[in-house]
Amino acid sequence: MKKIFFAMILVMIGSFLAPVSQAAEYDWTGPYVGASIGGAFGRSDPHTIVRSTSRGANYFITTDFNQIDDAGTARLSPSSFISGGQAGFNYQTRKLVVGLETGFENLGLNRANSATQEYLSAPGTTFTLEHSIRADWFCSVRPRVGWAIGKWLAYGTTGIAISRLKFNEQFSDTFTPAYESSSSSKTKIGWIIGAGAEYALTTHWTVRTEYLFTNFGHLSNTNSPLVLPAGQGDEFDHSIDMNVHSIHLGINFRF
Repeated sequence: MKKIFFAMILVMIGSFLAPVSQAAEYDWTGPYVGASIGGAFGRSDPHTIVRSTSRGANYFITTDFNQIDDAGTARLSPSSFISGGQAGFNYQTRKLVVGLETGFENLGLNRANSATQEYLSAPGTTFTLEHSIRADWFCSVRPRVGWAIGKWLAYGTTGIAISRLKFNEQFSDTFTPAYESSSSSKTKIGWIIGAGAEYALTTHWTVRTEYLFTNFGHLSNTNSPLVLPAGQGDEFDHSIDMNVHSIHLGINFRF
């Protein structure tokens, strides 16, 4: 009985590791699960402006508005190692392969910048603007359309992506001093597009490389007032966007 049991185990392992026949076309039909690693490269363009309101006296004058608007336009370029997993299903008819895939990635994109300028209206005093953006994860749901050539599959993909963006901003100066801060955190639904190539190592195991571009749109926060000095009628408006380029190396197990 033990010999029969071990023989069955060896047959199962052999079927999992069996190489794909060079003569036969590989059939991509069926479900799969896998894991991936890679790199993500983000781009965010924060923008901060200050404006006067009808409430209270104005703290800033015209040259201050222009300076702060100029300093409030920046670029953040976070990057990180990524890892995650995916699952999906393919259906092949002749050379055409269509499918649907869902994936989850740990991002760890985090970047901050700080800009300090001397007030033109008050030489010897300065103001500082700080911005930061953070995205820790994203998940996606993507149809795939590909073309099979032997053991190779070349495909394109597009769909929706979801992530939680966290944006922080802070303004301070050495004149009074003045102070203002803003924080936003929101789950954003964006769009994703990309392409990849997959290769069958064995009947059940495939490896792939993939490039994806993801756009999560804009995150904004308006009407953020000065905290210090109190009673001033100046408010800040903030906005930021997030685009992510990512490269993935993955391995899949097909059932």
